[in-house]
Amino acid sequence: MKYGCVLLSCAVFLTGIKATAAGEDWNPEGLREQKHQEAMSVAAQEWLADNRIVIPHDVRLAAEKAENETGISRYLIMATCWIESQCQNNVSNGDCKGLMQVNVVLHKALLNEYGGNWRNTYTNIMAGARLMQYFTEHGAEDAGEICRRYHGEKKPGYSEYTRQICEIADMLAQEDSW
Repeated sequence: MKYGCVLLSCAVFLTGIKATAAGEDWNPEGLREQKHQEAMSVAAQEWLADNRIVIPHDVRLAAEKAENETGISRYLIMATCWIESQCQNNVSNGDCKGLMQVNVVLHKALLNEYGGNWRNTYTNIMAGARLMQYFTEHGAEDAGEICRRYHGEKKPGYSEYTRQICEIADMLAQEDSW
């Protein structure tokens, strides 16, 4: 046990030397924060796996691009895709179709702006993200309010739908934090 403490002290000391040599201040709080972030990321990965939430690579790329174009969090977009369609392009529920269940009748012009094919990952995600952007421009102040309006809910506050999306979005963000 005594040798383990000595090795740990040497590792911490050497880490400090490495940070100082790189021109950074050695900060044990920073090391603790780094370990905390790593642990949170692992916990989020486990939570997502336990809940069988898998976001395909093409959905992640399209959500990142949509975030860059609209300012809507990629994590909120990906979580919405999961809740609305479990990230399946061909899901249809009446007039609501695709990954984000965009209403193809009400939002035909918006879909056409991005190619018109609601089955296309980028087209459907951009149309959904643009709707979310519209809600933020018209008073939605947080993720829950954006989700509530996106879902067409009239009652204020968090519903099961908005709670699920926000929870998944938080876990996806934590997963990426490390």
